[in-house]
Amino acid sequence: IGATPLLFGEKVILFLRNLWRRRQKIKDAEFIGNKQSLVFHQRGCEYAEVMGFDKRIALKSVEDAKKRGYRPCATCKPS
Repeated sequence: IGATPLLFGEKVILFLRNLWRRRQKIKDAEFIGNKQSLVFHQRGCEYAEVMGFDKRIALKSVEDAKKRGYRPCATCKPS
């Protein structure tokens, strides 16, 4: 018949699990992009540190960032 709908508690658990995975991915990333400004930073850049979590995206490399339309931060100058 159909899939059983998720209970509220199960939805919360899935949400938290996905949030934790996303945070781990960003924490381990060498470069962090800002989805709003399309600027990318090296891990540890002062501007990456204060960026809102909802605006962050993990980037694999400088090439990956540029392919996605991001430009490098003028302060940390990722290369």
